[in-house]
Amino acid sequence: MADLNSLEKQKLENLLRMKQGFLLNFTDPSLQAFVHRSVGLDFYHEKYRNGTSSKANRMREFWKVESDFIVAKLIFDLCQYFKDLKERKGEALLQEEKRLLEDCLGISKRLSNSAEVVALLLKRKATDTQGSGLGRVEVVEEEEDTARLFSALSLETQVASRGNETVFLITNEDIMPFLKNMSFVS
Repeated sequence: MADLNSLEKQKLENLLRMKQGFLLNFTDPSLQAFVHRSVGLDFYHEKYRNGTSSKANRMREFWKVESDFIVAKLIFDLCQYFKDLKERKGEALLQEEKRLLEDCLGISKRLSNSAEVVALLLKRKATDTQGSGLGRVEVVEEEEDTARLFSALSLETQVASRGNETVFLITNEDIMPFLKNMSFVS
């Protein structure tokens, strides 16, 4: 369960434009793909179903269900997406949007540093629960990509494998160092 207070949730909801049940300009399939790329989870899994099952309600439930680390990573990626979306539209960030974006990045940073040790469990199976038929080659590539990411960030990680699972343990001082000095809003 992510440790978000009501003010933080309000800021995130404002940045992500969640009032009407939507989430930025995402369609159901594009949000599913985005969340999977970001944190490797199925956003339309039943555990995120809440009430009307709108994108906004699912995101609120995601915040309730998932760990600080996972939520921090998704928030960080959504903040970058928001900034990129504005740039693609040729729109400058308004002062209020800049403040809100910085606040949301701060939330991500706080969440990413909230645990002594984070255990990131990447569970990949030859076939997912939706039966989309992920092949073994794709699974191996995802695990290798994750290992490359940690390597690129110069993280000292302990890696253990058990069957279809790979566990990366990251100590608090090394958690997501790219968040520690982030500021891509000018």
